[in-house]
Amino acid sequence: MKKRMVLFAILLATLAYANVPYDSTYPPTNTSQNTVYSDFPLDNIHILRLQEASMALGRNVSVLHDELEKYQTSQANQLSGMQASIDAIGHAMDVRVGSLQQTVKELEQPALVQESSHASFYLLLVSNIVLFGIVIVLLIVINHKPLAEDHIHPAPPELVSYIRNSRKSAHELRTELIAKGWPHAHVENSIKSAGK
Repeated sequence: MKKRMVLFAILLATLAYANVPYDSTYPPTNTSQNTVYSDFPLDNIHILRLQEASMALGRNVSVLHDELEKYQTSQANQLSGMQASIDAIGHAMDVRVGSLQQTVKELEQPALVQESSHASFYLLLVSNIVLFGIVIVLLIVINHKPLAEDHIHPAPPELVSYIRNSRKSAHELRTELIAKGWPHAHVENSIKSAGK
């Protein structure tokens, strides 16, 4: 009998609250801005935070997509510029090969050589010698080693003798001499010269 009474009380409570409209329980939301769900209980706030995080992630993905497009267009521009320069170099090489082939053909037929072909041959020979000289000069400049630091900052003899006669370690000498005002390069070269 008690079970029937409890069941009947639950049924009456359900009927009493079933007539309450949905809109009167929850306040209306503003639909003109982003949809904010205010009808969640506080224990479901993590759903709102997940929604905000997913929206931020979507914005980040859009920004990354735009940056990727910019990068791809800049790479395409660089590739087209490189292709144009490669084509120009190829055209220049074709012209040079053609002139060299023409020169070889003229050298193979010495009986038909005229005075103007001698002049072009000498001009080509001189231009090749000049280019070879420029290449040699560039190689010398590129491979030129700078003078050693010993030549730039020579070790003063009095400093070298002081270091040789001192019983201190190289580190102690270095800190002492730099504290006294000696330039770092002079101190290092003197320590090397003294053999410490």
